[in-house]
This record gives sequence, structure tokens and C-alpha cells, in this order.
Amino acid sequence: MTKRMIIMLTIVVVLFGGLFALKFVIGKGVQEFFDNMQQPPVTITTARAERAIWPNELTAVGTIVAVNGINVTTEVAGQVKSIAFESGAQVKAGQVLVQLDVSSESASLENLRAQSKLSETSLKRIERLYKLDTLSKSDLEQAQATHDSAQAQVRAQQAMIDKKTIRAPFDGELGIRRINLGEYLDPGAAIVPLQSLDPVYVDFTMPERYLSQLQAGYEVTVRIDAFEDMSFTGKVVAIEPQVDVSTRNFKLRARLPNPDGRLRPGAFADVAVTLPGQNQVIELPKNAIAYSPYGNTVYIVQAKSGQSAGEGDEPVPEDVFTVRERFVKTGEARGDFIAVTDGLEGGEEVAATGLFRLHSGSAVKIDNSDKPEPTLTPDPADS
Repeated sequence: MTKRMIIMLTIVVVLFGGLFALKFVIGKGVQEFFDNMQQPPVTITTARAERAIWPNELTAVGTIVAVNGINVTTEVAGQVKSIAFESGAQVKAGQVLVQLDVSSESASLENLRAQSKLSETSLKRIERLYKLDTLSKSDLEQAQATHDSAQAQVRAQQAMIDKKTIRAPFDGELGIRRINLGEYLDPGAAIVPLQSLDPVYVDFTMPERYLSQLQAGYEVTVRIDAFEDMSFTGKVVAIEPQVDVSTRNFKLRARLPNPDGRLRPGAFADVAVTLPGQNQVIELPKNAIAYSPYGNTVYIVQAKSGQSAGEGDEPVPEDVFTVRERFVKTGEARGDFIAVTDGLEGGEEVAATGLFRLHSGSAVKIDNSDKPEPTLTPDPADS
């Protein structure tokens, strides 16, 4: 019985061992087949690195700011008696906008003026008596103080009345009024926006590495979405003397003529500052760069047709090339292009599409029959 059991176990072990050995041999063969299987070439488009001269400028985004821009408010409380402007109107400095009710203040002013006149008459009488040595000097000083106080109260009341006549503090364009006739206004209540539109400022920021390259007087070109086909020019008038510690950027301000009022405060602006000299670069379409945390790379098209991919392999067909990965350093981007500052020479051809399927040594076919043409000033059809 024991001998038969041993024979059976031996047979089972041999059978299972044979099965495992067969599976291993088959798996290894399949793996070697796929490892050695020649991958079909990837169809790509290509781009050529070109030497170019870009305008020597720095770009940023900014905001249009009025030279003077406020919400007109009231300094004192009162009821709106009259409104002397229309929404959107052009006004001059000093023009009356709103008149608050001053009936009670005017009555008080008349009373104070009467008291002032009475104190003036009393003062003149006391002055005559003082000259006759009938009254003491202290009586004269008391009368003078009473008269001065009465005049001061008249001036204070007149100032209160003047504050209820609300005027435009500068020339500009009004916005939409925010009050109604008969409405009671508290101190500080907004009445209407007022913006001075010619000229205007554009405020923008730059990284601190450009601090030494920028100075007041440089020309700026501004574009806004509302007028895509137009550009506005001005000059840098001020540079913030400190760098923001949280962003490491510094702020600049440029002044722009705006006679037609097209530039409106608060609008988003694309800003380009023109620097002296020219900027010679090697440009490449942005889509030809493979970006990764380990560095940016391009795929150089190098092997020509008729060469073999390796010993024992089939000859490479006439229309098939190979690519080689190369690390590059990139700089400023403009439009559809990016400047390559290191790792690429002018005239070299690189893969422009299909980068995610490539690696060094990949076989590729080039089809540039329907590739889009990059430009420094792209204008998307749906923009």
C-alpha cells in the first residue's frame, strides 16, 4: 500500500512539473516574441527650429485704471431736493450734481446772521464808550470775543449749507445714478460713479528678474478684448520701489492717451513693454515641446531612409525615419511659438505631434500635408 502511494505521488509530481515547465516555456516564448516584434512606425508631423528676431519686449497682464475715479458721495446727511445730472453725462469740475434740502439750515443761518449783526452793533457801541473811558478794556475784549464767535457760527452754518450742494470734484464721465429724488441720504452714501477717462493708467506686474531691464519712459502697447483689432500705446510713468514679498513681483504703471474713451477702468489688458535692441532667438512651435517635471524635451528626426534599425533587422523603408529624445531649455513664449535657449540649433527638424507615443529610437512616418501653420499673432476662429 505504501509503495503504491509513493508511485502515485511520483506520477502526480511529474505531471504537474511538466505542466509548469510547459507553461514557463510558452510564456517565455510569447514574451520574447512581443519584445522582439517590430513596432509599426508612428505617423507624425514635424517642425523646423528657426533662427528669428523677435521684438525685444516683455509681456504681462494688467488692469486699466482711471487717473481719477471715485463714487461721488455726500459728506452730510440730508434729503435729495434736486438732481442736476443724467446718468452717463460728461461733467466739469465744480458742476452741481445734487442739491440736498437746506431749508432748516438756511433758517438757522438767518438767525445766526442776525445775532452776528447785533454783536457787531454792540461791539461798536462798547468801542465808543471805551474811548471815553466809560468801560474797561475787559468789557471791550468780551464784546470782541462775542462778535468773533457770532461770525464763526455764521461761517460754520454756511459751510454746512455748502456741503449740501454736491459738486463734481474733477472733469470726467458719470456712471449710473444710485439715488432718487426725495431719498434721505446718510453721510458717505454713494450717489454716482465718476471716472476721468483721458488719459488712463494701466497697472501691471513683472517678475523681479526683470527689475534691472525696465525703467520709466519705455513704450508700452496695450490690447483689450473689447477691441481685438486695435492697440493702444503709452509710456511707463512709474515703477514701484519695492518687490512684493509674497509674489516676488513688482508693480509698474503706464499712462495711455484715451481721447475716444475706449479704455475703461477695470478692463483686463494685455501689456507689452518694448525694450531697446533686438532679441535673436531659436523659435519652435509650443506643441513640439514635451513638458515634464524632469525637464522639457524634443524628439529630433535623425535616421534617414535605407538605414537599418539594427543587426538582423529588416531595412528601414524609404519613408521611415527614427527620432532621438533631447533635453532642451525654453524661454519666453509668444503666440504659437516658444524660444529655445539651449539644446537646439537652427535648422534641426523635430516631431511636432504624437509626442506621447514616442521614445528614443522610435520609427516614424512624416505627414505634413495637413498640419496647421503656427504664428506669432494667433487669431482663433472662435475668439
